[in-house]
Amino acid sequence: MARDAGEDALDAFRAAAACGNSPEAYYNLANALAKQAKRTEAVSVYRQALELRTDYADAFNKLSVVLVEMGRPAEAVEASTRAIAIAPDVADHHLNMGNALRNCGQIDEATVAYHQALTLQPRNAEIYVALGNIYLQSGDQVDKAYEAFHQAYRYRPLDKRAATKPHPDFSVLFINTPDIANTPVDYLAGGAGYDSYFYTLFPDSAYDLDVLRSSGDVVVNQIAEEDISHRILPQAIHLIDNLERPVINHPRKILGTSREQISQRLSGMPRCRVPKTIRCPGAALMAAAWPATLAEFSFPLLLRTCGTHGGDEFGLVAAPEAVAELVARQPGADYYLIEYIPYESADGYFRKYRFIFVDGQILPYHLAIGDRWKVHHYRTDMANQAWMREEEEAFVRDPAVVFSADHFESLRQIQSAIGLDYFGIDCSLDRNGDLVVFEVNATMLVHGETGIFAYKEPYITRIKDAFDAMLTKAVQNKGFS
Repeated sequence: MARDAGEDALDAFRAAAACGNSPEAYYNLANALAKQAKRTEAVSVYRQALELRTDYADAFNKLSVVLVEMGRPAEAVEASTRAIAIAPDVADHHLNMGNALRNCGQIDEATVAYHQALTLQPRNAEIYVALGNIYLQSGDQVDKAYEAFHQAYRYRPLDKRAATKPHPDFSVLFINTPDIANTPVDYLAGGAGYDSYFYTLFPDSAYDLDVLRSSGDVVVNQIAEEDISHRILPQAIHLIDNLERPVINHPRKILGTSREQISQRLSGMPRCRVPKTIRCPGAALMAAAWPATLAEFSFPLLLRTCGTHGGDEFGLVAAPEAVAELVARQPGADYYLIEYIPYESADGYFRKYRFIFVDGQILPYHLAIGDRWKVHHYRTDMANQAWMREEEEAFVRDPAVVFSADHFESLRQIQSAIGLDYFGIDCSLDRNGDLVVFEVNATMLVHGETGIFAYKEPYITRIKDAFDAMLTKAVQNKGFS
């Protein structure tokens, strides 16, 4: 198989770094690794550069970016603090500080950081998008958010990421929305043999159909979270229908994929346990009387703020009083009450498996093993436990060592019910051997691995290859919609 330009560049940067103690050489290598989503190794190499040059502001800044992508925002804040102390007049340092603070839940502090970045660079579209997102996240500053988004569009209507070869195979138009509700494609579209164009769709924004048509032989709709993007999905449907191009994950297919709706659509599948899920306004959950519609729930249950992912604003509660206490922090928000299904394995550990579905293929991505019910890969002790890594490697190499033919039949039924071209599922097995479904959506992160988790890389590469093949098929057959 021919090597791509990214691999050749990495080899060149590795050779340069090996020649001596040059912080710049390590910095360049770390940037190349980060560009290819080899984040674990990139962090290590950035730190090598910083050992050689402790006042290297650019290295601290880029380290912050990668740490946020890895779900380590507290460390990112430390890195951005160092970058700003060394070079306080660089807008990008304040922007990335804002991103780190936002991911730590420090909304007010993040807003201040974004405004400081704008003071230094008032025509930077990326800063306006970040500021708009944080206004949306606050829940009560929608007008300010859209004003910021329109400013962003004014300065940067369309981004291009060039193919890694001089004669691209085709072009792809990625359409997203300015918030956290998008399919992550940095890894999937990285180092590609096609030109990528990224267009951010703003509420009620005008767009040039001819320009957009000329930017993509195929369209990938990244707008994937109905809870957050329900207002803009009709606009996305209208735009994409008028583009008259093959479409991956048409926004029409995103309708009906909220957590509550997924729970209803998958209910009743054999050998498949899908937690009962109901959306409820915060005010109703704080009322003196427990809402009658929720009487069917028993405790403990899970409480999640609508529109959030990962472990953010998500907890196990034991009684109605505990629900009211949590909701009091954001009484104006809507919440999901989710049935808690025990899934602890016989050895006392909790296991969460992720599959990625790509154009009919069901591909393993990772296994997270933890000692508590809330399991996320980056929060586990797997980096220090060889047996956990060995078990994960066995799963990604051959999921059939864990999942039976009946389980795969259930997964295929889920795929048919969801109807998306690309999406992911987080699931487990209970002690009866039944499939337990935690989450099904197209916003799940896929990224490359190096270092201690490098054993996963060949199997993650299969996901990227399948994604590329799906795009090629769409261009050749015009068969997606």
